[in-house]
Amino acid sequence: MSLLTWFPVVFLCLCVAGSPDILAHDHRPTLQPRVTGFFYELYHDVLDWSYDDWGKELEAMKAIGVDFFSIRSVFSAYFPNYTMSANREHYGSQLAAIPKDPKCPYGHFSALYPSNITNCAKRTGYNPLPHILKQADRLHLQVHIGLAFPDTVSARADWWAGFASLSGQVFKELHTLFGKHKSWVGTYIVFESSNLNTNLDFFRTQAKYFLEPLSSSIKSVAPHQVVWGSPYYRGKKQVAPSITVMTPEEYANAWGTAFSLAPHFDFIALQDGVGCAKNSTLALQYVQQYLPPLIQMSIKHGRPMWSNAEAFHFAIHDGHTNCKTIRPVTPFSRYIAQLKEESAMAGLAGILSWEWHAYFSPYSKTCAWSSAAKNVYDDYKSYINE
Repeated sequence: MSLLTWFPVVFLCLCVAGSPDILAHDHRPTLQPRVTGFFYELYHDVLDWSYDDWGKELEAMKAIGVDFFSIRSVFSAYFPNYTMSANREHYGSQLAAIPKDPKCPYGHFSALYPSNITNCAKRTGYNPLPHILKQADRLHLQVHIGLAFPDTVSARADWWAGFASLSGQVFKELHTLFGKHKSWVGTYIVFESSNLNTNLDFFRTQAKYFLEPLSSSIKSVAPHQVVWGSPYYRGKKQVAPSITVMTPEEYANAWGTAFSLAPHFDFIALQDGVGCAKNSTLALQYVQQYLPPLIQMSIKHGRPMWSNAEAFHFAIHDGHTNCKTIRPVTPFSRYIAQLKEESAMAGLAGILSWEWHAYFSPYSKTCAWSSAAKNVYDDYKSYINE
């Protein structure tokens, strides 16, 4: 794997040996550090969009220099509201009464494509991927697709091995249906490990029984697919005094161990945690501590390192729905501070953000406040053109 980077994030090209350029920028110069990719959540308001609707959405991305986006999951245990907090709105008081099913250790999944997996899974009737991928082909946008999104995580080897097998089944179905699309270049693995897992054995187990077998399985079918994930961290002062977290050096070493055990797994994009920290300046200080060691460890293992700049803020803690809990980034100057701080870090490959449709898209109708997303879009467009 080779990496070409110019900083601030002006031109970037992530290349995998023997493959076409992945996440390649089209070399438009800019004077401002910027984001070149986004996560994309398939919220309820986009699931029945037409081909033309998706064309407008993706054209809005292209207009601000976006090169790629990653759909979070098309096989989710949290459909229709995407997170446990949000599901409380849908299921109400019934949620607490829903027991864990021992026959379904990863959850009950809903497929957003015509899946034939029937064990602990069902079709939703939605299938937005044909329109998305056709428009991405037309616009030369690169797409990454997230696989199975479980409702729990375990430290057990057999759990990780089983989840790798399920995720691999999802990938093979998707490849059969959509592998012809040139825009589909990457696979996002849905897991969110963190430095709250202070036992190094957790990282060894995850890498040995999940990251490596799943990544190698994907590449046995599609050798040029980029396979990656987006872990997070918490600083010592961001958790209760009784909670132990890995130091920046320990966390980087843990990922070094994972990289060694998972040679087919390509890279990570660290969630910067600023949105989750309610705009705290302390969070930016922790980014300065945690991101550089991970960059250096990634380079040591021949991998690029990305940052995932959070384009949102928590309005109130655990408001029981996404729309009540999380809002688009406020103030916008905070987001620019993230981009400038992170893009200046030597060796960083680039910056992507969580999340496009709810917090950036001029066509968002996800929440009652969705018009605020258009304001963020307009502010960002003005920023990159300054």
